[in-house]
Amino acid sequence: DPNNQLISHMNRRRLDVEAWRDAMLKVSGKLDPKLGGEPMELNSKINNRRTLYGTIHRRELNKMLSVHDFPNPTAHAPSRTQTITPLQQLFSLNGPFIQWQAEALAANLIKAASDTKERVNIAYKKLFQRTARESELDLARSFLDQRKDLAGAWAEYAYALLASNEFLFIE
Repeated sequence: DPNNQLISHMNRRRLDVEAWRDAMLKVSGKLDPKLGGEPMELNSKINNRRTLYGTIHRRELNKMLSVHDFPNPTAHAPSRTQTITPLQQLFSLNGPFIQWQAEALAANLIKAASDTKERVNIAYKKLFQRTARESELDLARSFLDQRKDLAGAWAEYAYALLASNEFLFIE
């Protein structure tokens, strides 16, 4: 079905910045589901609310939003332009937000299971809605088993999963 008329598959789609941020909060276990309330700065470590409730400054747009194609808040925007640039991935990889979520996800995985295979499968189910393939389990074991610092190793592993294309795109 190359023309996608029979709905046998869906074209691959990248998450917009709001859905991506909210998805990270959800899988890390930190998403605050409370409705309404005062807006908060998106860069704040204590802001675990959906991106919808973030403060938008018209004159100085949040860097995370501006890098990820957020429309100009001072003008009408009937649709968003979508770009994929190296700057977006660099901003994500070097920003503190993804690190905070990776640390929270790692702590949850360590609590949830006692062995590497089970933890990796829990992570894959949370992030990708599937179990890890044998090759992915082997890579995880080779990375995690050589480390002495359990929390640090799992935080780095969670960071890599959160930064992956499979998490950023909907298949």
